[in-house]
Amino acid sequence: MTKAGIRLFFILFASTMALMIGCYQMGYDNAIPWEVTTTAEIEEVKGLTIQNGFLPHHISGEVYKLKEQYRGGTYLDHIIENQYFALGVWIAIALLLVASSFLRRYGFYAFMAMFAFFINNMNMHEVGI
Repeated sequence: MTKAGIRLFFILFASTMALMIGCYQMGYDNAIPWEVTTTAEIEEVKGLTIQNGFLPHHISGEVYKLKEQYRGGTYLDHIIENQYFALGVWIAIALLLVASSFLRRYGFYAFMAMFAFFINNMNMHEVGI
């Protein structure tokens, strides 16, 4: 491989990994607009009155009860974005496999073992594969 090819490969690899990390940070919940409603109730707790000398001290408190309700809105299916994301995933996986082929023998074996564990831990039944 020439230097220009390696540089192009590295730029493509770094951009797909940045895309993957960015989409992972955003999460998949972007497809569901969540509405969160929080209500608070304040209840006063009777305290203690201390009689000491001329001035009585009254110690009281308050209990705050928070109630949150989560409601998902209408599911927004972004088919084109999902297809681009899936394409980015496959390109990133292919580039990782290509990059691992340039490693030495034991590095390649270690990388392939980690890749096998990665494939094994993916929930393929959830995506229908």
